[in-house]
Amino acid sequence: MRIEERFIEAVKTYPENIALYSEQEGSITYNELDEYSNYIAGFIDRNINDTETFIGVLINRSFKMIAVLLGVMKAGKAYVPFDPMYPDERVKIMAKRSGVNIILTDFGERKPIDNVSFLPIENEEIQTSIYNNNCIKAEEACMLFTSGSSGTPDCVQLTHDSILNTLTWAIEFYKLSAQDIALQIPSCSFTSSVQDIFSTLLSGGALVVIQEDDLLNVKRLVKISKKYGVTHFDMVPSLYNEYLKYLDHSSLRFVLLAGEPLAVSLASRHYERMPEVTLVNEYGMAESSSCFSYFIVPDKVDKIFIGKPINNMSYFIDNVDDNKIGELVISGPGVAKGYYSNQELTNRKFVIHNGQRFFYTGDLVREREGGILEYIGRIDRQIKINGKRIELKEIENFLLKGDYVENCICTSMKIFEKEQIVLFYIGQKTENVIRNIIKKYFPEHYVPIYIKKKQKFDYLPNRKIDVKKLCEKAMSDISKSQQEFMDEEIIEMLKKYTIIDSNFSIDAELKCFIDSLKFIKFLSDIEVRYSKEFDYDEILQMKYISVRNILNILRN
Repeated sequence: MRIEERFIEAVKTYPENIALYSEQEGSITYNELDEYSNYIAGFIDRNINDTETFIGVLINRSFKMIAVLLGVMKAGKAYVPFDPMYPDERVKIMAKRSGVNIILTDFGERKPIDNVSFLPIENEEIQTSIYNNNCIKAEEACMLFTSGSSGTPDCVQLTHDSILNTLTWAIEFYKLSAQDIALQIPSCSFTSSVQDIFSTLLSGGALVVIQEDDLLNVKRLVKISKKYGVTHFDMVPSLYNEYLKYLDHSSLRFVLLAGEPLAVSLASRHYERMPEVTLVNEYGMAESSSCFSYFIVPDKVDKIFIGKPINNMSYFIDNVDDNKIGELVISGPGVAKGYYSNQELTNRKFVIHNGQRFFYTGDLVREREGGILEYIGRIDRQIKINGKRIELKEIENFLLKGDYVENCICTSMKIFEKEQIVLFYIGQKTENVIRNIIKKYFPEHYVPIYIKKKQKFDYLPNRKIDVKKLCEKAMSDISKSQQEFMDEEIIEMLKKYTIIDSNFSIDAELKCFIDSLKFIKFLSDIEVRYSKEFDYDEILQMKYISVRNILNILRN
């Protein structure tokens, strides 16, 4: 069975139940969402050639976005999501990599990029249309991008069968029903959105669709959750850490955290605030169709694990060392099909043995008593920033292939208790120019927090760049950095979340130095210190947000 067919079954069972809520759009029922997605499928049939299998989707968070994801599948095709926050150059690279020729959008007329056309979805009155069950249907449901070491993102092919293995487990494990209401947090371009959106819509529950700006306002998220009686959500731990500070509603059944390591301290605070609400730590990736394993966090815990495999999934640990640590290799129906148009990487990472497919995750794990898995780290240079997977070599290869630098090394450092990307390079361009080039071609979370131009690199005896020495010098520079014209307390607060380097000024746009999640934390710290509640709407409506703007608000 396919995802859209399971959705149609839910429509027949819960036709008048609310499927989607929104502060801006109100609500629509399962019947109305079914008609809306049928209309989208008809729109695709009328406007897109039958030979197109993969359809790009670049749409703001809305009812239309959910209807389009369903409509693409009803038209027998697979959706390829592009985050509206991505720069145009990144969209261009991703479209080429995925073989997408047409991107559905709600942004009006846009100029084509290379051979890719943007097709605005008409806003005409939706007519009742019949779901065409006889069209040629793609095996894939969607393709999702992950960071690639070659300098361009890799595109993972997820089939209906692989996703439904995850969805069936999630509906059963979390006991999802028509009474559940999910706050829809993950972007549709992010792996966890597949589980988040469709596990709700296949079980008769409702999704609360939020706008992008709502993610920058934790207080608003809490108010929205309380208003609609949200029973669960999927967040990265760093965002939940801020959400928990303002949480004041009791409708939650469980909280699902995934995408980055979960700290014991956060788990403890969760149970102090909500002892009756189950906390679950999930582990997975696009190649495992979102979730591979889960760990029900107990109320008294001294270590967080990634737990046991979900239904029908299994594993073995390869190349185990003396500490019983090795690479996690997974198998089962939830394993993705492979990487689109990258057979070499597919053959290397997806291995077939005795008719069974295995995926080499690149994650180091250790098996604990009772078959519980402990995550140790990576065997390569991948890291996660705010739950998003980044291959550091992708940034290096991009800069080198484009002749933007003569040589460079991209690495990560633990700065102010959080893993951060840093870049050292040799070349003619200034640090600010390199920062802007990366911002033009990469999403926000790829932009290094610290960029330093060097005259030369020191090398180890094996002729590898002495990264440790570079990082030690960087930490020394960071600790010495001061801005005499800034309030000393604000400097200290800001330094927890960013690096004040030679490119920084009081009037510089903060987005050059700090991502959206760290900005939320920064404002939260100021509110606590000065007993001041910001008007988040006022801040978000500024043309750009600088430290001077924040100081002016405080002083007024």
